[in-house]
Amino acid sequence: MIPGGPLVLLLAAGQSRRFGSDKRLYALNDGDPLAVQSACLYLDLGLPVVPVIRPEDEKILGARLKAAGCQQPVLSDRAVQGMGYSLADGAAYLRSLAGTGSPLVERGRSQGILVALADMPYLKAKTIEALASIGDGTDNIVAPELSASDASRSSQLGNPVRFPWALLDELASLTGDKGARSLLTKHAQKLLSVATTDTGVIRDIDYPPASGSD
Repeated sequence: MIPGGPLVLLLAAGQSRRFGSDKRLYALNDGDPLAVQSACLYLDLGLPVVPVIRPEDEKILGARLKAAGCQQPVLSDRAVQGMGYSLADGAAYLRSLAGTGSPLVERGRSQGILVALADMPYLKAKTIEALASIGDGTDNIVAPELSASDASRSSQLGNPVRFPWALLDELASLTGDKGARSLLTKHAQKLLSVATTDTGVIRDIDYPPASGSD
């Protein structure tokens, strides 16, 4: 468990074009749906999770996420236009809670917002704990950086990425399909990378697992 810690904005509004079916509902390893398993990585550590889904997902996916312990999902009408739009709609929802006394706002102001992806279920708990604890109470952007395993491969930034509440307006103004990559470039001086050997920070699921594997 993480005492305090950031709130999690879980982006789960993708269209699974390469997967061939709705991967968010895929029973990974014959267990819960993929999106639920990803959400539980954070829920199991005591972090509040706000999912962002498409309006048509509310009845099935939204219900499964709420049953797992997530907050009321944000319904993004613009998600079909790209990840940047769904992230922007999630950030706009959090901004709309300002002044309501919502504990999510207090958590976000003091601990930041951890932007996570619903198709990345292989993250290790210790990685999330590191991202949640480093840069606490600052205006840093905190991202995991997968260490190079040998000279042939350079280090690589991964997900999830923690943003300070001060960048909420900029998150709410995103467009396109690149998520928040533009903010990592724009605010490079604020970027604090956390070295890790956890390949889960770059391992997403785009295609159905091969038979006999996960």
